[in-house]
Amino acid sequence: MSSTLFFSEQLARLCAGSPPPGGPPATEAALREVVQKVEQGEKLQDSDLCVLLWAQPEAATVEAIERLAHRVKEKICGRVVSLVIPQYLTSYCQNECVYCAYRVSNSDTPRRRLALSEFEREFRMILDWGYRQVELVLADDPEFPAERVASYVRLARHWMDRAGGGKIAVNGPAYQGAQYRRLAEAGLDWLALWQETYQEDQFLKWHQVPSPKAHFRFRLDALDRALRAGIGQVAPGLLFGLADWRLDVLRLMQHCRYLEEQYGKPPYALGIPRLKPALGSPASGRPSRYSVSDLQYRLALAVLKLAVPQSRLFFNTREPLRFNRQVLCGGNLFTVDCATFPGGYLDPTQAGQFRTESYGQREELVRTLQEAGFVMEDYVPPEPALAAAGRLSGEGSV
Repeated sequence: MSSTLFFSEQLARLCAGSPPPGGPPATEAALREVVQKVEQGEKLQDSDLCVLLWAQPEAATVEAIERLAHRVKEKICGRVVSLVIPQYLTSYCQNECVYCAYRVSNSDTPRRRLALSEFEREFRMILDWGYRQVELVLADDPEFPAERVASYVRLARHWMDRAGGGKIAVNGPAYQGAQYRRLAEAGLDWLALWQETYQEDQFLKWHQVPSPKAHFRFRLDALDRALRAGIGQVAPGLLFGLADWRLDVLRLMQHCRYLEEQYGKPPYALGIPRLKPALGSPASGRPSRYSVSDLQYRLALAVLKLAVPQSRLFFNTREPLRFNRQVLCGGNLFTVDCATFPGGYLDPTQAGQFRTESYGQREELVRTLQEAGFVMEDYVPPEPALAAAGRLSGEGSV
């Protein structure tokens, strides 16, 4: 493991070393050659990935690449699907991300910080629902520093262990290494941090100075700092719709390769959200030259499955259930319940960070996935008498 190299340096070399890929769509012969490499178990190079990404996004081509990707991924991961649920801590934010309802200048969105006692009550309710993987999500709130987040992680770890064990993640601002060390010591299992876009010029258009998030390189190197601080797993990602999606997917795959080479393991998961309308943020709902169609999105997801088959794509309720069922295969993360406001499970009437889809009853959807041959991970079917029996409701808060 290198103690000095950061991904920002690697990305600078990649950008300087060759012009951005592009040009006419790949030929059928080039596509067949890449498919043959995959079937023979060869590792795909950047040039191979570009052939797939710049393929003509026609339905038949995308479906063929999807079928191949699902075969490869399920050969490695089986039919396991890991359930994960987000739990929001604060909607106060000091950033000006023009696509986000929580941006500092947005007076239309309600604000709330979840008190530790409220968090504990909601977290235990989530455990009673059967979840054993919880993603703690927070905006960049100056009154919610990493030290405070660590106290929430510590409490979550206490109750998760009492429930038999599980995974705790954080998805929030980029921190310094010492702050990540506090989260690791509190019991954090993995860290999610989406770069949003790897194209700095576009990044600065969407994340306006003087927002702390506007520091492109500081955010880009956050996963290096987290791993060196002792956090066991990380999850990079991007937000589709901010910039050229093909180039962003290529850079994300290069980031994944760098992390595996430097730290000896592929990323735990990959963030793959697509830009959706958000309250008080007109830019998030306007079509643009960077809007990503369903077919283009499916192609991107298939290429990611081929390029980083051991990492879990993070499917969530930004997309309709029918779409997610179409692209879901084994070896991925899946969200069923999704409240995007602090305390949103305690009070489901609150508006959230962005528009989400309703997936209906949790138990029914889990049963449908199981009937389709998927094996649920990080989920324990809830027992009706669980809370009454006191298995999770005894004393012992920390």
